Amino acid sequence: MTKQNEKLTFHELEELPEAVLVEACEIANRFPRHVHSSYIFSLIDQGERKVCINSQTYSYCAGEMCILPPGTSHSCESIYKDAFGPHSYRALCVNTSYLRNLAEEISGKACSAPHFNPAIAYKDFDRISFDELFYLLKTTGTALEKQTALNNFLYHALENFSTKQIVP
Repeated sequence: MTKQNEKLTFHELEELPEAVLVEACEIANRFPRHVHSSYIFSLIDQGERKVCINSQTYSYCAGEMCILPPGTSHSCESIYKDAFGPHSYRALCVNTSYLRNLAEEISGKACSAPHFNPAIAYKDFDRISFDELFYLLKTTGTALEKQTALNNFLYHALENFSTKQIVP
């Protein structure tokens, strides 16, 4: 398996210190069990990613999003055409305190960190804001435009996908 077309880019933006954006193109990998300290919103752009959580394996295909809460122990691997192979994805990594603050802003009261079910392959997420955020990386988008796209995406995720109801 050739890895000559693999490209993995991490974007740490000065104007968005609460988030890191990741672009992965034609990545073929198998990651052993690990955890992340932030929320991971991963959109599969091409191929498939299999994720094993608590001995259950979940599959996320092109156009689907996986949301991993911080501390979710998991392993994962790239799949292409039903076999190990390259896939492409974009991920938004958001720190816990920022997402908790947004949840409190929406609900108007103190609350614990939001939780999302990593077993669900989300299809009805705010694709426009997610795509806009990545588009603004490659343009001269202002800090306000980037913050707005980030918050629009996260508000939608909190209000529609959090397993703990957040009432505006």
